[in-house]
Amino acid sequence: NVKIVNACLETGVLDLLFVRIGDLLGESPREALRPDSFMLAMELELKDLINAFESLQVSNDSNSCKGFNENARADNVSQEKDLSLWRPGFGRGQTNHAAEDEKREKAMELRKRKCSKALQCILAMLAPYFETENAHTEAFERIFEVLKCSCFLNVCYFFLFGNSVKSLLENQEMIGLLLRLCTFLLKTPSLFSLVEKLSGQYASLYELVSGLEPLAREILELQEQEGYDSSLENDEARGEASQGGGRWKSRNERDFADLVLSCV
Repeated sequence: NVKIVNACLETGVLDLLFVRIGDLLGESPREALRPDSFMLAMELELKDLINAFESLQVSNDSNSCKGFNENARADNVSQEKDLSLWRPGFGRGQTNHAAEDEKREKAMELRKRKCSKALQCILAMLAPYFETENAHTEAFERIFEVLKCSCFLNVCYFFLFGNSVKSLLENQEMIGLLLRLCTFLLKTPSLFSLVEKLSGQYASLYELVSGLEPLAREILELQEQEGYDSSLENDEARGEASQGGGRWKSRNERDFADLVLSCV
């Protein structure tokens, strides 16, 4: 519904989705004033809600509260004593770096999945405006400001620059979503200036997307060398292939390469 999406644009929902992505990836907005204004407004509203909730709380009996606090304090003291028994340091054994690396990789994958969900929400919000620019001029002005000021371009540089085939395939979900958003920009005249080289950038967004073309073609060449199975066009065959993993993975990689080439 266009009216609902317009309301989301006016209240900063789109801005805050990009703030969420930036926080997850450690990317700052290009112009922080706009997203910060919505963050401040949200924090003030949240503070008012907390104050209202606290004012409605029924105060407990002072003695029971005192007893609870004393018990909690005693528990904390005992925990601190337990934690201080064995402090890490020299001569305490070997550190399991493999476990730490695995934990770090899982945390990064979780952040990327959360970013993907946020990008999916953004694409769903913008879907009503695809190829309808003339009917929603004011909305496109807001969309332009959001994309220009947010971390969107920084995230594109993070995922689209300096790739190899391996890194492209490892991040294909995020890159695929970003490319769909870039396609929206390329097809919208009032947003096209965002794909051109802006001040402070070493390359335009269009150049970044175009730079993926040889990698996409290399993926397709590898598919041909390994023998791409066209029977995967059949739903039943895809189900069987998913049990083996290899052929189904090849199908996904081929679709991703086709998506990249369609954006160039």
